[in-house]
Amino acid sequence: MQLPSNVSTGIRMNAALSLFTGAVLTAAPSAISNRLGLDITPWLLALGIALLGHAAALEWAARRDDPLPWLRLNLAIITPYPAALVVLAASPIIEPGVGKALLVLDALCVTIVAVVQWSGLRQSRPAAATLRA
Repeated sequence: MQLPSNVSTGIRMNAALSLFTGAVLTAAPSAISNRLGLDITPWLLALGIALLGHAAALEWAARRDDPLPWLRLNLAIITPYPAALVVLAASPIIEPGVGKALLVLDALCVTIVAVVQWSGLRQSRPAAATLRA
């Protein structure tokens, strides 16, 4: 299936971000927990491992003949994430400074990835309809 380039770009951007974030969280959950001002090291480690799995799943999906169902599922999963991070950053439970900045930066990165994926989905509708006909 010939899809717009931003479909695979969106999936691969998301995979790269998940791989990087997952590796950092898995390697240094305690340091990040301290930066956030919370005692959530086990949760960050679990999130890191989950993100590594997410990166692998996205790479798998990118290699499918029709990645669109996987892209739709992924977009549904990641879309609420930036809003949740912004709410968390605005709350008093996160230490001011680096902790809040990390959350806002992560929210911005995921928002960009989601917009690229959404754009790819919108552009792929005519291509997918043509192939089905």
